[in-house]
Amino acid sequence: MPAAARPFITALVILLVAAGPAGAQGEQTLTCAFESRVALDPGVTLTPAQGTYQGDGVARCAGVYDGERVDGSGSITYEGLGGSSGPIAEQFGGDTCLLGSGTGTVEVQIESVEGTAVAIQAQYDLVRIGVVGYATGDQLAATFQFIPDVGPDCVYTEIREATVRGQALFSDVL
Repeated sequence: MPAAARPFITALVILLVAAGPAGAQGEQTLTCAFESRVALDPGVTLTPAQGTYQGDGVARCAGVYDGERVDGSGSITYEGLGGSSGPIAEQFGGDTCLLGSGTGTVEVQIESVEGTAVAIQAQYDLVRIGVVGYATGDQLAATFQFIPDVGPDCVYTEIREATVRGQALFSDVL
C-alpha cells in the first residue's frame, strides 16, 4: 500500500469502527454528515501555491458531546491554510487542484435533544487527493469529497469555490 494512502485508510477505519450506536464509544462521541460550500483564496490550479479557505454549511449529527445527547441538524463552519503544511505541501511546495494538504479549525453549532446549545470545536490537519480527502486531529476524524464548481478541469480554469460533502467523528477517544 502506498505510504500516502495509509492515513486515509486509517481515518476511514476509525470512522467506520466508531460510527456505531450513539454514545457507544463513551460520553464524547458524535458522528456528523455535512454538506458545505468552501471558498479558496487564491484559487487552485496546476501550479503549487499557498492560500486560505473558508467554508460553511449544514451538519446532521447524532451522539453525545459534552454530556449532551444530540440528534439533529446544525451549522458547520471551518477555515484554514492550504498548501502551508503536511505531506503534499512539503513535497510540492503548495496545493494544486490535484493534490492538497494544510491545517484548519472546524466548529459545529447544534442543539441537544433537550434544547441546550452545543458547540463542538476541533483543530485538524488535512490531505486531499483529487476530489477526496481526510482530516484528522486530537478529537476529529473525517473524510470528505471536494466537488469544484467548474468541474475537474483546472488546466484552464482556476478553482475558487467548491461543494464539500463528508462525514466526521468528534470524540475524546481518538
